[in-house]
Amino acid sequence: MTALAVLLYFDTPALDIARFGVYELILLSFGIGLYRALGGRAMAERPRLWQIGSGWALGYVAEILLYNAFCWIQLYAGTALAWAVVLLLVGGVALANIRLARHRPKSPAPDAPDRRAVWGLAVLMALALIYGGMIAFAEVPLPGGRNLAGAYFVDIPWQLSMAAEAKYHWPTGDPNVVGEGYNYYWFFYHHLATASHLSGVPLISLYFRLWFVPLLILLALQIYVLGKAIGGNRAIGLLTVALVFFVGELDPFPQPLSVFMFENAFIYFMYASPTLGFSLLMFVPLLLEMWLFVRPNAATHLPRLGALTIITLLLIGCAGVKVTTLSVALGGLMLLFAGIIFMRLLRHLTGWTALPTQFVLSPMRLGALLLPALAVQIGAYAFTFSGTSGGLSISPFRSVLQMYFVYAFLWQPVMQRLPTLPDALKLAYAGALVVPGLIGHMVLVTVGVGALVAHWLRRPIRLDSDPYLAHKFWLLAFFATGLIIFLLVNGVNYGQKYFLFAAYVPGCVAAAWGLMALWRWLQRAKWGVRLAAGLPLLALTLVALLDIPLDNLTKWRQLPNAQPVAIAFYRHMTPDIYAGMRWLRDNTPTNAVVALSTTEAANVDPVYFFAAGFTERRMFLGGFGNSNQAHHLGFDKVAKGEVHPFPTRLTLNQQVFLRADAQALQRMAQDYGVTYLMVVRGHGGASADLSAIARPVFVNAEIEIFALR
Repeated sequence: MTALAVLLYFDTPALDIARFGVYELILLSFGIGLYRALGGRAMAERPRLWQIGSGWALGYVAEILLYNAFCWIQLYAGTALAWAVVLLLVGGVALANIRLARHRPKSPAPDAPDRRAVWGLAVLMALALIYGGMIAFAEVPLPGGRNLAGAYFVDIPWQLSMAAEAKYHWPTGDPNVVGEGYNYYWFFYHHLATASHLSGVPLISLYFRLWFVPLLILLALQIYVLGKAIGGNRAIGLLTVALVFFVGELDPFPQPLSVFMFENAFIYFMYASPTLGFSLLMFVPLLLEMWLFVRPNAATHLPRLGALTIITLLLIGCAGVKVTTLSVALGGLMLLFAGIIFMRLLRHLTGWTALPTQFVLSPMRLGALLLPALAVQIGAYAFTFSGTSGGLSISPFRSVLQMYFVYAFLWQPVMQRLPTLPDALKLAYAGALVVPGLIGHMVLVTVGVGALVAHWLRRPIRLDSDPYLAHKFWLLAFFATGLIIFLLVNGVNYGQKYFLFAAYVPGCVAAAWGLMALWRWLQRAKWGVRLAAGLPLLALTLVALLDIPLDNLTKWRQLPNAQPVAIAFYRHMTPDIYAGMRWLRDNTPTNAVVALSTTEAANVDPVYFFAAGFTERRMFLGGFGNSNQAHHLGFDKVAKGEVHPFPTRLTLNQQVFLRADAQALQRMAQDYGVTYLMVVRGHGGASADLSAIARPVFVNAEIEIFALR
């Protein structure tokens, strides 16, 4: 009910909600069926929430892979064979489940979830939906709703253009520069394309609203299952969900400029960067399934082939949605493998009985996981980045120095007073700033993980008697991997944050464990100790919990008045501009190509993705700032106008729009397939009288559209 209320409040059409809801239920059913078919009879012993969390994610992976297989077979062998293959696979999953149900020996049904835990999880899900809707949807007015005349962050129309490219074209390319390839994580957009094709829901409703709701629900469920399964009790699961969704930075200020005081806006970036949010749906069950594969007595659970198949599919899902999560998974496995070998070797050489015997994760099984993880990582790296660094460079502690508070108050004043400080001392000082940076970035996670480690160090001789030692090392290995990468590399637009965001979930589980241990210690401590340690902890908790409401207070105040809200630095989408772009979307073939003018020089802004996004058509020269060529030349240079990745296209664009050159237009049509011209005067576009070389088909106060004769 909360999900429905949030969607309706933010102008989502009821029919779109109903269609998408039915589609997601079918996808969930298929995913659970596939999970059971691969898992075998042992699935009967699984908790129901576990089956839903992992099965739903597996359903997404299967949906995307089947969509690509369908498109490939359709392209080379025809539509009939493509449908036959898809139906054969779906029927095979159904038959496997029927056979499993008939031949499964009678055994106790899966344990019903604890009612208190279910209600607690339901409350947290409802709050996450409200938070998510008010944080994300308030900044992204749905065209045609109350807030049409709003501004959009440049990534919003770019994401929409990618979804349109995935829906109407296969193989996919750069929708903003027709004919150019584009290496990126396409799985999220394939999901939107499949959902739009099969449910009939328009892309704009799917991307602006609908996809985010099941993400919040499913991710909260998965995180709870992960915390409960590895943490050992439901309290850790519930506390982990709260830490992930509701705890922000150490930032007590309500000013809008302080939103990214320590560069932590986790729940916002799950929407603003949908590849991050969607990748977590694959990554969290991947951690759980890999743990089941290697944990003590793992041989009594899933058969190896079925488990490896499930894990490999989830690895492929991570690679296709956001390869940073795959890197964290691979790095964590390598760290665990090296740690186990080292500890066993040290125990064998020294005979020190205090070394943990409970750490019984099988090196053989970890090695078996490393093989598919490494293979998928290499394939994803080769496709997504084409052998380049992906915009990443080694730059120790640069991530911390880019945090606003650390740079403005801790780094810059010292550098101004000591301009001749040697580079070695600068690096050492930057390393020291990691502590305040991480405390500000994720205060309760830092405190919780610190408490967990301190609990070990207080009595290290008892490591051997900790029955949950392997569980804790498992979580900390993946958290440490993401944290180390975050601290050592630097990326375009602070891209290294995604490594830390991937590690954030296992870090929150470990932190929940540590916070509960800290709470038990405070209960046993004297009153003076309770006050001295408890009051600062309570203050930090309140500040972290209030961070998200305070940072979003301005936009929440405007919601009842239906006023457009935006933090974007870009132009507004007006009703006239949207009307023209909607006309193109509704009245042109899906393979149409549009030439565009949005500046006085008949150029296009490097980040102008509005046209490709809202028309859902390919551009001759649209927002080229995200193109492969722009990244090869250097995004900063392209954005500043120092170099242009497509000089030939720019020349043709200027000849057509500024001179009405018929020969240039003919070359556009013959070489690039251009069929329409669009001048967005509302965003600064200029042109000569184009009616001499093209036929006017749509005109209003801010936009003109011409069709080639």
